[in-house]
Amino acid sequence: MDWQDFLTGVGSLLLAKIMFRWVKDEKPSSKENNWIGPTQRTYFGYWSAIIMLILFGIVFVIKSLPSQI
Repeated sequence: MDWQDFLTGVGSLLLAKIMFRWVKDEKPSSKENNWIGPTQRTYFGYWSAIIMLILFGIVFVIKSLPSQI
């Protein structure tokens, strides 16, 4: 087992979880919420980063497993 890849994957998944908890109740700014909140571009960027971190985390955790599996 490659511990460096495993810890990179776990760290990526933890960062994705922290970002998700921070963004899940946010809504993009619009007339309904009086333009309070992140812009739509920023909101899309947050969710893109969360998805990419989850994918990277899964890939690195699987990559760290022994090749005999």
